[in-house]
Amino acid sequence: MAKPDMLSGQWQAVYEGLCERPPRLNPKWFYDARGSALFDAITRQPEYYPTRAEEEILASQGDSIARWIGPDAQVAELGAGNGEKAVMLLRHLERPRSYVPTDISSASLEAAVHRIRQAYAGLTVEAVAADFFDGLPWPETLSEEGRCLVFFGSTIGNMEPAEAENWLRRLRRSLKPGEHFLIGVDLKKDPAILNRAYNDAAGITARFNLNALVHLNRVLGAGFHPERWHHQAGYNAERGRVEMYLVATEPERIRVGEHEISFRPGDRIHTENSYKYTIEEFHQMSRRAGYRIDAVWTDPRKWFSLHGISVE
Repeated sequence: MAKPDMLSGQWQAVYEGLCERPPRLNPKWFYDARGSALFDAITRQPEYYPTRAEEEILASQGDSIARWIGPDAQVAELGAGNGEKAVMLLRHLERPRSYVPTDISSASLEAAVHRIRQAYAGLTVEAVAADFFDGLPWPETLSEEGRCLVFFGSTIGNMEPAEAENWLRRLRRSLKPGEHFLIGVDLKKDPAILNRAYNDAAGITARFNLNALVHLNRVLGAGFHPERWHHQAGYNAERGRVEMYLVATEPERIRVGEHEISFRPGDRIHTENSYKYTIEEFHQMSRRAGYRIDAVWTDPRKWFSLHGISVE
């Protein structure tokens, strides 16, 4: 566990979130080495369609995406994970010059760098350990020609819509006219499909959700008993989002810094939202944030989408 004087800001943020109604935890707490491995396992579950749908788009329409990006690209990926999708994209690009994976998880970055260097020995790879929600970390060594930002998955859905729009607007200020942004968006669909995706039969998503408590215990010494909590997830049609919670099954008392917080059976901690959009809803958001809509690619069932947007 890190020294208390290094953690006062984290303690305060966690304490304030847990004092909200309902209590909240930042989904960043899912992600330590174990959490990253669990998320990779989630993407391989039969119920979890987004990864397969996005990979299907890259496999079947990668040449079209590559024509839009253009030759000699410098690809910067936000939330790179293990770099699997970047390998698929780079395979279609003409003479890609560099790849810059960005992730909050150092374990994921190491996996991404290893995977890309194995697949593309001559490609310049420069990893950036950063929280990309705070801004766009272009390395100083990256020239401004041919830069393309990519954001696979549907992580933008984890932000509130107003927050997502503001984030897109902030990113636009870091991009030059003509630069491209390829971004994944999960589309609205039958709620039963969504509910299955976030409640896989193997219980991997449940373990991923509970890992936030394990991570908090290790870093902040919070004293959660994960066995006293269970995973809950469901689609809220009115708000257009899947909501994830941890629900107390027994009384629980934890400590955050100098504060104690008590939970009763049935109390819920809100750990994540995953907003779903129609294509037009996302295009409207992008236009309001100052982007031009160039293209959209979907899987045959129209469950998932990749959007090509750019700065004019």
